[in-house]
Amino acid sequence: TMFEEERLIPTIIICADTTSLSLPEIENSLIQGKGTFRNKDEYLMKLDAIASYELIKTKDIALDSIKGKIYGYKKSYLRQVIDPSARYGPEGTTAVTKEDYFLGEVVVLKKGINLYLIQFTDESEYFSTDEDEFSKILQTWKFLK
Repeated sequence: TMFEEERLIPTIIICADTTSLSLPEIENSLIQGKGTFRNKDEYLMKLDAIASYELIKTKDIALDSIKGKIYGYKKSYLRQVIDPSARYGPEGTTAVTKEDYFLGEVVVLKKGINLYLIQFTDESEYFSTDEDEFSKILQTWKFLK
């Protein structure tokens, strides 16, 4: 039918690089859009939550004793769904436009000269469940000395 449920596949993207910039300098350039650094445009293309979603939250994070930040993002979109208040009739006869949104998180970490950027994106309906899995995955990370 024209209203078959399609689902965005939850996605994790990991970027790693080296830089002499400090974590605040990277955040200022990448998240706030002030300044630049090597490969910034490539990161913004791959980590689309930063470039095309609305920033909705920021919090501190620590993975394997490495301190960083996690940024939460939201992107609204419209989709057609079957009107739940419509009377039963031929399938697909009544549709409404519903606003929905994608959610994403970008983790920014730096250890020494090593920079780690990790993005997780998913649909709002599934985000809280899938975010728990994402958090569990992150908590298993160990960084070599």
